[in-house]
Amino acid sequence: MNRSHSMALTSILLAVMAPCLFSADEHAPGEADVAAWVADLTDQGEKGLLAVQRLKAAGAEAHAFLEKAAGELEPDLARKLRSRSVLAYRKAIGSSAEKELHSLLTTAAWELPKEPPAFLANERDEAMRLLEAAGSDAIPVLLSTYPEDDYARYALARDILVKRGKEAFTAVTALLGHPAFIARLRAVHLLALIKGDEALELLSKASSDSNVEVRRRVLKAWAEAGGQWALRTAEYLADKDPSIRVTAVRAITGRPEGAEAVAARLADESFMVRKAAAETLLSVGEPGFEALRRASSDAGAALARLEALRALGLSVRPDPQAPDEARQLRARLAPVAADMLRKLLNDPDWAVRAAAAEGLGLAGMAEELRPFLSGEAHPFPRFRIEEALGEAGRGAPPNPARFEVPAPHPAASGIGMLAWLSGELETIDEALLALKMARKDLLFDRNFTRDEFRFPAVQKGLDDPLSLPGIAREAIERLRDARSSSPFAILGALPFAAQMSLNRRPDELRAPLVFQDAVSSLGRSSLPPALAKPLLEFLSGADWHAELGAALGNLDAADRKRILSHVGELGWDPQLLPIWKKVDARALGRAADIFARSVGNLASALAGSELPRDSKGVLWEAETPCGRIVVSGHGPDRYEAPYFLIVDLGGDDLYLGESAAGTRGTEALNAASAVVDLNGDDRYEAKGHVAQGAGFLGLAALVDLEGNDTYRATAHAQGCGWFGAGLLADLAGDDRYDADQVAQGAAGFGFAALADMSGDDIYYARAYAQGFGFTGGVGLLADSRGNDLYYIDGKYLQYENMPHRKLSMGQGMGYGMRPHASGGVGLLWEGGGDDVYRGNAFAQGSSYWFAMGMLVDEEGFDNYSAAIYSQASGIHMGVGFLADLDGDDNYTSWGLSQSGSHDLGVSVMIEASGNDIYTCQDASLGGAINHAVAIFLDRSGRDAFFVKNRMAAGSGDLQGQKDWQSIGIFLDLGGGEDTYPVQKGGNGRFWTEGNCGAGIDK
Repeated sequence: MNRSHSMALTSILLAVMAPCLFSADEHAPGEADVAAWVADLTDQGEKGLLAVQRLKAAGAEAHAFLEKAAGELEPDLARKLRSRSVLAYRKAIGSSAEKELHSLLTTAAWELPKEPPAFLANERDEAMRLLEAAGSDAIPVLLSTYPEDDYARYALARDILVKRGKEAFTAVTALLGHPAFIARLRAVHLLALIKGDEALELLSKASSDSNVEVRRRVLKAWAEAGGQWALRTAEYLADKDPSIRVTAVRAITGRPEGAEAVAARLADESFMVRKAAAETLLSVGEPGFEALRRASSDAGAALARLEALRALGLSVRPDPQAPDEARQLRARLAPVAADMLRKLLNDPDWAVRAAAAEGLGLAGMAEELRPFLSGEAHPFPRFRIEEALGEAGRGAPPNPARFEVPAPHPAASGIGMLAWLSGELETIDEALLALKMARKDLLFDRNFTRDEFRFPAVQKGLDDPLSLPGIAREAIERLRDARSSSPFAILGALPFAAQMSLNRRPDELRAPLVFQDAVSSLGRSSLPPALAKPLLEFLSGADWHAELGAALGNLDAADRKRILSHVGELGWDPQLLPIWKKVDARALGRAADIFARSVGNLASALAGSELPRDSKGVLWEAETPCGRIVVSGHGPDRYEAPYFLIVDLGGDDLYLGESAAGTRGTEALNAASAVVDLNGDDRYEAKGHVAQGAGFLGLAALVDLEGNDTYRATAHAQGCGWFGAGLLADLAGDDRYDADQVAQGAAGFGFAALADMSGDDIYYARAYAQGFGFTGGVGLLADSRGNDLYYIDGKYLQYENMPHRKLSMGQGMGYGMRPHASGGVGLLWEGGGDDVYRGNAFAQGSSYWFAMGMLVDEEGFDNYSAAIYSQASGIHMGVGFLADLDGDDNYTSWGLSQSGSHDLGVSVMIEASGNDIYTCQDASLGGAINHAVAIFLDRSGRDAFFVKNRMAAGSGDLQGQKDWQSIGIFLDLGGGEDTYPVQKGGNGRFWTEGNCGAGIDK
């Protein structure tokens, strides 16, 4: 409705209602006046504000009229009218009734930004004044916003409540027990802002809250209050969460009476707590120095000792800006610290020598280290000495004879290389020790949110980064064992690859025969036994039908309609999550396994039989509850209509439309569908969606045994499972796969596989493909051998303002529905051949949001290129893994790649053998940022590392307000002559980057 219409409506309503609205008072406005003011309310400038002021004098009658008029207008206009009319009404009658307060909470004043435009600022200010002046009944109304997601409304309510002070205590105390942690957190925040002893005492009710953020806010409030309240922070020194212990330790900064309690945390199991304890002891004067000196002598607490040695040097570092008393204390203690550090430069433990050298350098006594340089054989103490002298990387490498190298690992090949081999975990321990850490420091909690959609493999990888090679090996072993029994059993192995158990269904729940009519027709047909018998066995083994019914039987028409509304797109829709909960995922996995094996057994039986070679055209047809069956002979056949089953004995065939497309929910498509093509150079062309082995609300399998085939499709195709399961298996030939998105081994809320057993193949997709797992999905692309090209790039922008950066989301990619649900598992498994991988953003063993992406290439001279978040990259609590087990390989990326992780992500990359080339920048090659873990390992060969900045090759740091570490580890253990960037790493060297990144070349 436009403005002229709204003015006309209000004028008419006013004309009808005016006699009832206004008294005979000589000061009452005329009908024309009120009509004009109402019309002016839609103006966003001074005219509208003036109308508000005038209507305030009209009283409650004007408010009633305005509410009725607003109910007839467009929603946006109605909100503006209600906002201004409620304000006018509240000002006129001065009521604080709960009904009117709720009205204020829903007015546009709450929806404005923190700094609204000038013409709306007065309205927000007036809303706040009215709420501030309201009686005590306003408090529960204001607190009702606390559990909500609308931060703007919460912030406004909080600011008003702070001014109400302890008047709100009773209601806030009740809120401290609210089931939603956000409500408890905001209540604690409110009390902290109100301050005062009574408010701070109330915080003790939340001091043991189950949520770490609530406890942290209580601790922070007490620490900021100082005095007796600061002493309460000691209660948190033994908190189960290390980030809370860090905050508690730092709350004692500057308090000498807390030195002993802080010193005990030097032996904490968490690196960040140990570091915070050492830094806090620096702030408490001589008691802190004595605590550090004692810890420096304690050989029984190795990690505490190393942290104390570093801090000891800092404690006596000259500081011209310090107060006179502090400078005098440092001057008096410096000789004691220096003497102790000098003596430890001859300690038999290389880590102690390194820490002592670091301490002397930090104390400003670097020149005292120079005499020790020539005699130091171990590369890490040598690095610390060179670093203190400002000569890191310039001197000759240490004597290799004195550099401990891992024992030769036993012969391993293939997936046997998917493990930490002899000496490698010990070398990781060395790198961690150089950082004053141990393996436990890799295990910090990344699960700030949990949901029921997370796969066990993802959780295990997040909990323990060192478990990733084992997770990948177990997945490949599962898939390899399944493939060895039948190439078609690979679909049923996908849940196990994600460490999801399918369980067995009792036999009595199996379905009766559902293809009776087709079986009878088959018995009457003239098909030879070699053809009829495998078909009979397939139609008789209908257990998959019962399992599919059990899996999807709880979905109603509305559910199916919602799911089907996403045909042709990724379907990033939180409303799908409660629908997925209705699905029995284990039954779906069992249905997929049985169906794929049944189709595979049919194909294998036909391939091994003596079938008539001169038969052409349709040999047999039948109708079934799942759709039509057709069997065709040799020759160039053409298929367009949807079928339940197509069996083609040979010839160069053309498949159009929904071939091998299992869909439940429409009359035109089937809940299950399969194609078995025995040979020929076939063309599969689908201009629509859901085709070529795509189970969308159903099951699908496409099996092509021989020939150089071409597959073209748009979306949900070529091995796709979406609330279903799909398989595309091509056993021989040089094939080409072309699709837009959600294809080539892509699954969301289901299971999908594309398995190509041989040939030089080309895989081309635009996004969400080639081993892609979305929420609730496990997607696999498995290519057994051949020189293959994988290309996924070129259409969908990651950011509108970055036209050069396109989304790939594939080639072993797991993706979650942030912030609603964890992601799935995506795997690309390449058995052999010289392969080329091309991607852009998010590709090649990467993941996003509680998901897992893996790429495993067993052999061949391979070439990998991508832009960002690729080549083993865990992003936003994602798990990324890439392993290339043999061959001279080339890796190129921009950043956060080649084992680069971000925001609580985890990544591991293993390059097992060969002479390799790496080109990268920005948090790569074991580069971690924002509380992440990244481990890079190159086992052997003469390698070249071209790094364009220093945030790579073993780079990590402490970052963020929680002081979580980002741990980056780089290992090159091959012993070959490698090429490193200038002043970065080196043959036979051991270095650190940041205070949580380490690199080793052995």
